[in-house]
Amino acid sequence: MHTIVLMIFLAGSWAFANQTVERAFETTASPLQAYRALSEDWLYLQWSGARSAAFGGAPETPWRITSEDGQLREGILKTLEPAVALEYTMFVGELNSFVKFTFSSSPTGTSVHLAHEIQGEAHAAEQEAEHAAAMWEITLSKLLYYLNSRPGSYLALPIGENRYPALLLLHDRFGLSKTIRDVADSLAVRGYVVLAVDMFKGDRTSDLAQAKRFLELVQETDALAAIGAGWRALLTDSLVNRKKIGVLGTGYGADMALRALASEPSLRAGAAWYPSDTPPDSLLSRIGAPLVVLNPSMNGTDPSPQTTAMSQRFVQQAVRAEMLLIKGESGFAEPANGAAYSGAAFADAMRSTLSFFDRRLKL
Repeated sequence: MHTIVLMIFLAGSWAFANQTVERAFETTASPLQAYRALSEDWLYLQWSGARSAAFGGAPETPWRITSEDGQLREGILKTLEPAVALEYTMFVGELNSFVKFTFSSSPTGTSVHLAHEIQGEAHAAEQEAEHAAAMWEITLSKLLYYLNSRPGSYLALPIGENRYPALLLLHDRFGLSKTIRDVADSLAVRGYVVLAVDMFKGDRTSDLAQAKRFLELVQETDALAAIGAGWRALLTDSLVNRKKIGVLGTGYGADMALRALASEPSLRAGAAWYPSDTPPDSLLSRIGAPLVVLNPSMNGTDPSPQTTAMSQRFVQQAVRAEMLLIKGESGFAEPANGAAYSGAAFADAMRSTLSFFDRRLKL
């Protein structure tokens, strides 16, 4: 009898149970931006406060996150369905731990649902569920702040504690590419807080045909809204000198930089690399900040008819613009442009731009 009772007790104490932690929230970010923030290492590090993160980017690929206190979390990415669903496992001792995020468009942005299921011995699963609930409260709070303030953007900071001039960095037709992030890092080394703004709601590519499609789909109001959110984010950063914020854009980003300067008079300086057009005169006349415009020239000395016409319009509307010629073709700053890319032209443009911003924002 005693043996039977003991066996029943052991069976009960090792009973298995499922515990599920569920959370749901709304964000103004796009479904793709929300998805990417949870599945790409460089984006994850922008908002999570983790020391390191590595995501494989394909089904059945390991992932690993190390927090600032050294705690390690890891598992296997199970399914990746961009902007729709993200599912992965977490290694938690003898327990089975499964996390699934789903993303759906809402009238104001995105609805996000989290289901974290924990399977194992009843008491251990219950304890882990309590731990997971506390973890997600902190994690999702950070995520939501990031998604609502600067979704998809990339922040590069100088080394040291000070108040630095800041730059909004606006990408070309390929979206927020690695090239743009590298530019942000280079500017940060020179003493600028740099926020590379995602104007395409998470879309990015290295394919020319797809990039042209992005330009057909993007709404100027959405791009300006993203720039405005980035500008407000810089204003709240304790490292930023709020009176010394400028904007730099390339290609499509140059077009938007001109519009941003017209829309936000507190921007103190601007740089535009090979803009495709200029805003209407009604907007041009509202640009009060000094501006440098870098246009390509095949020989570096003779401006194109488009450059000449642009310069004349700036003069007519009393825009304080320095017009510089860079030996190269339009698109010289982005390798995805193929033969138009030029490392020499890019280096010349960076030197001229840094000289301009150093004079306007650091002195």
